[in-house]
Amino acid sequence: MAVEQVPQEKSQHGRPCIGSASPDRETDAATARLKNPLIEKYLKQLVKKGLFGRPYVKDYLYGLKRRNCRPNTIRIYGATLMVFLSYLKDQGRTYLETITRDDLSGFIEHEQDRGMQPKTVSTRLRLLYAFVNYLVDREVMHPRSAEEEDTGQGARGAAPSHGSGRCPTAPGRYQKVP
Repeated sequence: MAVEQVPQEKSQHGRPCIGSASPDRETDAATARLKNPLIEKYLKQLVKKGLFGRPYVKDYLYGLKRRNCRPNTIRIYGATLMVFLSYLKDQGRTYLETITRDDLSGFIEHEQDRGMQPKTVSTRLRLLYAFVNYLVDREVMHPRSAEEEDTGQGARGAAPSHGSGRCPTAPGRYQKVP
């Protein structure tokens, strides 16, 4: 039996493409058959903590699973999204559409105040940029929502300023955002 490898479709930014325009019943039907205990754990925590954005988090995490991401990758994304959504709730946000660059900057400072290592903060920021890009691709957020002009100074100088239109793609590497 021959196994044929299918190339993964990439977007214009080099990131893998993710399914449909928004989470819908088709996604729910597909995931109902293939429930993942790790993802379901995070979804239950979202409900338990009264956090918003569950359909998008569900679609995003199952998208990672469909792209054959390792369980630890899904775990890191899930944990990061939980912490970020909890932070947003504490800040009085109630919708994903209202996320701004200031929210991301405030979250970075919050994580530094908690004593997180710079590498951890950088990783979480990269993961959040990936999630925000997912939301933009799904037209949940406007592309400029998270790209508002900032002062050019990162929180405590540990995280680089991205006001210049550059987004992190990997530790120490940046790509120009069109």
